[in-house]
Parts: sequence; structure tokens; C-alpha cells
Amino acid sequence: MTGTGLTVIDLSMMNTVQQATLFILFILGHAIPILGVLSFTRAWALGSALNNKQNNETKAEEAYIPSLDIPEKPLAEKQEDESEKCKTSPEVKVAVLEAPTDISSPVEPDGSYKASNCIIVTDLTQPEPVQSFVPVDEKDSVLNTKRRISRMLARFTGMVQRTKEHLNLDASVDYSDPEGVEYKARLFLAALMILYVFAFLSFGSLGLGLWLQIYSPEVSLTDGISPFWTGAFLATSAFTNNGMSLIDTNMIPFQREAAPLLICGTLILAGNTLFPCLLRLSIWTTRKMLPDTPTWQTWRHSLDFALIQSQNVCSSLYPTWHTWFLFGSVIVLNAIMWAAFELASIRNLEIGALPAKYRVLDGLFQSLSIRGGGFSIVEFGGLPQGLLMLYAFMMYLSAFPVSAAIGSTTNTEKPTNISCLEASGQVFPPSQTSPSPSRLARSRFLYQQLRSQFSHDIWWISFAILLITIAESDHYKIQPVEFSTFNVIFEVISAYSSVGASIGYPGSNFAFCGQWNTFSKLLLVAVSLKGRLRGLSIANTKLASSSSCEPAKEQSFDVKLQEKDGYIESDRRLSSCV
Repeated sequence: MTGTGLTVIDLSMMNTVQQATLFILFILGHAIPILGVLSFTRAWALGSALNNKQNNETKAEEAYIPSLDIPEKPLAEKQEDESEKCKTSPEVKVAVLEAPTDISSPVEPDGSYKASNCIIVTDLTQPEPVQSFVPVDEKDSVLNTKRRISRMLARFTGMVQRTKEHLNLDASVDYSDPEGVEYKARLFLAALMILYVFAFLSFGSLGLGLWLQIYSPEVSLTDGISPFWTGAFLATSAFTNNGMSLIDTNMIPFQREAAPLLICGTLILAGNTLFPCLLRLSIWTTRKMLPDTPTWQTWRHSLDFALIQSQNVCSSLYPTWHTWFLFGSVIVLNAIMWAAFELASIRNLEIGALPAKYRVLDGLFQSLSIRGGGFSIVEFGGLPQGLLMLYAFMMYLSAFPVSAAIGSTTNTEKPTNISCLEASGQVFPPSQTSPSPSRLARSRFLYQQLRSQFSHDIWWISFAILLITIAESDHYKIQPVEFSTFNVIFEVISAYSSVGASIGYPGSNFAFCGQWNTFSKLLLVAVSLKGRLRGLSIANTKLASSSSCEPAKEQSFDVKLQEKDGYIESDRRLSSCV
């Protein structure tokens, strides 16, 4: 669930139920599905606010409808009219079901009813009321089962209908209102993220599963695992960045296979470091593909809002400059690790033994995996210590380095990260976001990057390393090389960064932490949970300090968006804390 990926046993030893449980937890615990659900929840909350607002306005209008003065009739005439109405009103007709002759009447002589499994049906169409008694057999539960099923179906249908009416706000929402635009943008983003996860998981699971089934089934059959299930599990682990594999030797059997390395490398990038870039690219591409017609105008405005107010719509959707910064950092950092891997092959037998045409691909895959995937294409225990030190430093860097510093830099320019929508008489091009930040803002952004990376996180890691080295001091005395301080540091950083790469332990295929004592393992679990939430407290503090929203009861909904010469214009300021 934490995405750490450090295993203390070989996954091939688990049964199918345990493996399937891990498979489901990979998906449920991943950040993208969680963001999709949160976006849908926020859209739901905003839709509720819009519905309540519309209902309140409708009730206010109805309250001012003038009433007509109708002269009242005298009391005697009213009583005569009611008596005539009672005489002429149609009676309810009830179908009569005849009961068998051997069924006794449940009516006692004194007029009361005795306990009986009968349904009493009264016919009021006859001159005198006629009662029939229908027996109900307690042993025969078919009728009760049918009734329960029909009631459950009716409740489910009603719930779906209410949900559909709740989300279908076309008749009640004015999409020239910024709140309606924001609602549609959040709803679109939630659907886009769910579709994003489904598309990549389907592509990876089918592609890698079929490849293993057709071309290399012996790799998984050696460990007694189905080839297709192994491929689907491996693809899901790559997309969710867990680094776990049902193959005991991880990715080492694929050192000379291009297809699994390319598929897993693409899934690692799509599920982690490049997700904000691909998400913004998907929204921008969809915006460009929409026709410029009145029918699609509301959707064009909604996508414009998502691109302009990116941080207001989703925390993983960054402004333009920050998205390019993230993309550039991914390229530069992976290029550094790739070059270091190739340079290490000059004197290292572990890497130098690989064929030249595959060594380049293996180095690229290892560089992509070390910042999120957690897979190992070579034995880490045989790599040079300088390369392992570089890997530890790269793992320590956040997968989304712009998240921690985005709050303090955007406040100097456009308020794109605050929790309320603000439009103060500014004109935005539909295909562009806020202007590029100034040089001062960029310098402050880089300073905030270094400060967040090397001042906040380092204390937790240092404290955890200190406690673990003390707890493992007995193992260090017996095996000083295997339990060296550097190996502990590498393992803790991997857990804190939710990477899952491990130097390992001689004679075993699982992670190095599998040889630790119970206290050290529990401490590593706490470290991994803290690392999964790294930067969250800082972001919330900055968000609270930079928010300028009024209380919810003082919300203003008077802003109107107008399209003028291809631009979206707002004539008043909106503050809406939803």
C-alpha cells in the first residue's frame, strides 16, 4: 500500500489469494486512483453547493409570488360540498383472492384477529364488505426472496437515479458562472484519471502477460507461476511503482530482452515521475481537439479553467512553467544515472559482462527504475559503491520535486495554488495559462526546492538510521560487511523514498531488511509511511497561510464569465471555498 516495494520473503512462496490481495492493494493504494476519487468527491461537493444554491434561489422567487384572494363560502355551504364529495368519490377497489376451504378464519368471535399466517383482503365494491384470507406458508421463502430482491433492485435503481440527477446539472447550472465551469472541470479530471489508470494497466498487463506467455514462459514456470499472471502482476507493480515481482530474481532474467524493459520503463514513468506532465498534456490535447462550436463551448471553458487554475483543480496538475521544470528534471536526473551506469561498466564485472547492445538498454531501465520503480536489472551487491551512493542520492530526491516549493513561488505571481477560485477582472487566453514567472520567482522556487529537500526530510532519515544501526549492532559484529552502515542507509532511503531498491543479502532474493530484527522492521514501516506523506504537512501549512477565502456562509456567486474575442473574461471576483 505504501509503494515501498521492499519484500522480506519471496513472493513466489505466497499462494494465489495472497498474490491477488497484493495486486488489488497495488491499485487501491496508488496515488492516481486516490486522486481520481478525491476529484470526484470535490466535484460532488461542488455540485451539491450548486444545487442548494439553485434551490434556494427558486424558493426565494416562489416566496414572492402574489397570492390571489378567493372568497370563502359560508360554513354551511362548505359542509354540504364536502358531504356531496364524500358521496360521489370513487371507492378503492381491492382484488379478492379466494382462500382454500380448509383455511380457518383468523377472526375471533369477539371481532379480534388471532395470530395466523394469512393476508386479509377486503372488497369494498360489494354492498356488504367481503373479506378473503390468503394463507402464507412460512416454509416457502420464494415469495419473500422475490420481494427482497425487488426491493433491493428498487433501492439501487432509485440511488442511481438520484446520483444521475445530482450530477446532471445541465438544467440547473449556468455554465457562464465560474462555479459551473469549475464543477465540469473537476468532473472531467476525475474521469480522465480513472481512464488514465485503466488504459495503462490494460496496456501493460495484456502486453507483458501475452509476451511472457508466448515468448518466455519458462522464466515464470521455474518458480511455479503462470506466465500471464506473472506479466500482469509485473506490469501493475511497475505502474504503481512498487518494484515487486513474482519472479524471485526480479528483472535480472530480462537483461537481454527489450520488450519487457521498454513496457515496464514506460509504465514506471507514466505511473510516477511523468504523471503530472502527461496529465496536463492530455487536458491540453483534448482542449485542442474540441471543435469551436457553441455546443462544445462550455467544455472548452472548463478545460481552460483546468489549465489556468491547475492547482485549484488537482494537486498533481501543475502550472506550465512548473510542469516543464518537472519534465526537465526527469530528463537530466535520468541522463546522469544512465551515464554513470555506462561509465561503471568500464571496471565493473557485473555491468561489463552484459553485451554492449543490451547494456545501453539495461542502463536506461535501471535509471528509470531507481527513482520510483524499485526494480533491479543487475545485482546491486556487485555494483561500485560510488554508483550506489549516486543511486541513494537520486532516491532521496522527491519524485515530484515541484510539489513542496510550488506554494511559495506562485504566490508572487498568479494565485494558482490557493484553495479558492479567484478571478479579478483579468483576461486569460483559452490556450494559455498564467504568464511565466519572473526571474526572482524562479530563483525563489529553486531556493525553496533545496530547502525542502535538504532541511525537512533529512532529520527523519538520520533519526531512523541511528536507531536501526543501534538495533542491528549485534548483526554488525558478526557480519560487518553485509550489515555495513552504508547498506542500512541505502535501505532506509529506499523505504523513505518509496522506491524499493535494495542491496540485498547474500544467498537470498528478497530485500536486505528481511534479515533485520522485528524492531528494525517496524521502524522501517514507520519510515516508509512517513516518506509516503513527505511534504504533505508543509503543503497544508502553506495552503492555510496563503488562502484568502471567506467563510463558507459568505460565499459569493455573482461572477460571470464571458467570451470575448476568443478570451475568457471575468467581470467580478469570486471567492468560493468548496
